[in-house]
Amino acid sequence: MSALRSRSAAARLIAGARYKRCGQRPSDVRWQSTASLAINRQTSSQFWTTGRVLLLSTFTGSLAYLLGINDTSSFLRTSNTKTPAPIAPAYATKTKLETAISELRTLLGEDAVSTDDDVLHDHGYSEWSSINIETLPVAVAYPKSTADVQGIAKCCSKHRIPVVPYSGGSSLEANFSAPFGGVSMDFAYMDKIIALRPDDMDVTVQPAVGWMTLNEQIKSSGLFFPVDPGPSAMIGGMVGTGCSGTNAVRYGTMRDWVVNLTVVLADGTVIKTRRRPRKTAAGYNLTSLFVGSEGTLG
Repeated sequence: MSALRSRSAAARLIAGARYKRCGQRPSDVRWQSTASLAINRQTSSQFWTTGRVLLLSTFTGSLAYLLGINDTSSFLRTSNTKTPAPIAPAYATKTKLETAISELRTLLGEDAVSTDDDVLHDHGYSEWSSINIETLPVAVAYPKSTADVQGIAKCCSKHRIPVVPYSGGSSLEANFSAPFGGVSMDFAYMDKIIALRPDDMDVTVQPAVGWMTLNEQIKSSGLFFPVDPGPSAMIGGMVGTGCSGTNAVRYGTMRDWVVNLTVVLADGTVIKTRRRPRKTAAGYNLTSLFVGSEGTLG
């Protein structure tokens, strides 16, 4: 016990000597250590101010957002990796174009296909349009029935010739321009009102019927067609562009007034998007798919 006491006393003496050399007492050191800890805590709390916390949160959120919207795999790609160039579409040569025009004249008649320069200009350029390109169609075909449209589509599909539908030509967005040439299909001769059914409040028309002409013909029935774009617009183009007019706020756009469509696809296949009854839930909504497709689907 005496040895332990002596060691403890020695330890206390040594510690006291160390503190004495520094000119401080043990109690002073303990007090200063507590004060230093408080100062460090105060300094830390002063560093993380509200503004700095908000700045860090904003930076972290922005970084996470950027990483989320970008393809993270792009960061792992090497500089030597190159994206393959898109394959340009291959269309008919001049020889095939001449062959196709000859076939179309045989199918439709000599007068139903035109290659006159003025006619081509009228079907590829418009003063109404906000955009015009230098390329014009190479021919203009005039179908008179769905069978004629089907024949034109099959012929052009076989020879890889683009087909551009044309009705009123009043588009402001160059919908009927022909960037790759091809055949412009003018529906000028398909301008008949096929059937009016006042009791069902619907009408079947061909694509070159103007909306103003339609209203004039059906006004005696007490019905009217409310979609009102430009005065020269025709039903075919109105369907293709999904047009609207000043009555759109009250009556809706063209998409709301089309019951069904008879469509000729690019390969010449003829389809009907649905039947006449409006109360139906059968099948896909193909009508809305084609309305506004601008002739790219059929």
